[in-house]
Amino acid sequence: MAHLQGGELSGSIDESIRHAVTKLSNLHLACTKKSKDRIRKMGENPKFIFNVGCPSIDTIKKINFKERVNLKKYSYGLGFKVDLKKPYYVVMIHPDTKNYEKNLKLVDEVFKSAIKLNEQVVWLWPNSDAGANIITKKMRSYREKNKKIRMNFFTNLEVSDYLKLIKNSKCLIGNTSSGIREGSYLSVPYVCVGDRQYMRERGSNVIDCKIDSKKILDSIKKITSKKISKSTIYGNGRSIKKIYSILKNINLDIHKTFYD
Repeated sequence: MAHLQGGELSGSIDESIRHAVTKLSNLHLACTKKSKDRIRKMGENPKFIFNVGCPSIDTIKKINFKERVNLKKYSYGLGFKVDLKKPYYVVMIHPDTKNYEKNLKLVDEVFKSAIKLNEQVVWLWPNSDAGANIITKKMRSYREKNKKIRMNFFTNLEVSDYLKLIKNSKCLIGNTSSGIREGSYLSVPYVCVGDRQYMRERGSNVIDCKIDSKKILDSIKKITSKKISKSTIYGNGRSIKKIYSILKNINLDIHKTFYD
């Protein structure tokens, strides 16, 4: 059993599952140096632990970011027509399953800040984690009650379109891990709101923020005013080649023991 992205910390509810899978696995394909070190501390044999980087960075290197996204494929009904030739922000809020009751406040405070930006906003649908219904219901309410806002909501973007969208935005706002992982390589300014990602390794593109509209706006201003360098903390786009080479050449031992 080979495990990709083990040893990582996020702060979300999947933490215990991830570490349990690590202990069940024979081969460990970590995405960062710190993750590799954590797997070793969990008693795994160093011979079978590798830092290969994140395969999503490989995907980034194949994308033509000069191509514009066709949002007509994804629009959630009618509404404000976002012009991607002009400046825009991207919002992506997923439910925080450890703080279920905070999801309503989370989406409310982000919406308040997004309105005050007075610029185009592309708001993306959340994933299907517990609490998503709270967020989607609120998003529908915003859309119905605020007909004149410079904002529209979109669902199920293809990976390449999503990456192009955030790469060419002024800033990503929310609590998605992609702002930390792919965003670090793409140099996307990212305001990470709340605690859903608070333990993840991050590059200089990320600024963490409490669930408060004023603090969110202040953080947006701060992160968009600084120069952000590309980070290879999650790899340099050669993960698949490394993984293939390891799988091709390694001689695994099915019998596992705790490695002191």
